[in-house]
Amino acid sequence: MTTTRHPTDAPHRGAHLHLDPRWVSVVLAMAAANLTYAVLHTGLRLDLSVVGPGGTTTAPNGLTVTLVSLGAGFAGWGLFALLRSVTTHARIVWRAIAGTVYALSLLGVLGATSLPGAAGLAVLHTVVAAILVVGIPSRRACTCSPAAGAVVGERRSPVGRA
Repeated sequence: MTTTRHPTDAPHRGAHLHLDPRWVSVVLAMAAANLTYAVLHTGLRLDLSVVGPGGTTTAPNGLTVTLVSLGAGFAGWGLFALLRSVTTHARIVWRAIAGTVYALSLLGVLGATSLPGAAGLAVLHTVVAAILVVGIPSRRACTCSPAAGAVVGERRSPVGRA
């Protein structure tokens, strides 16, 4: 008689895919920004143009939405990392700074060439800010890292250590 083991019966020794929640937040903010931009610009056909200094009119495109949202995400991540090294209240300080930066970013919306465009830009800024403000100071961490006391690639028992 032959016994066949199902692949899920074997102990899991393969590499886990663990993503830092901050990395996920930055990428998610970028993806959400592009989706929001696509809906506003292509779907609703809103003019998202802004009149800048000197009277020049600029309109965002997919590349600028991607680069600005990634830039904001990585800048926020870097600021949070710095705050964690200098204060025990990094989350509170970071959220206060992030909220202030978000409010200041909305000043750019005032230069929109139309009221619907201004509303669309405000939505775009809000989507990115909401994801980054919640996601960057996340407390979730990988429980399979060597720092957490486990060997990478090994599952930890939810009951405790044996």
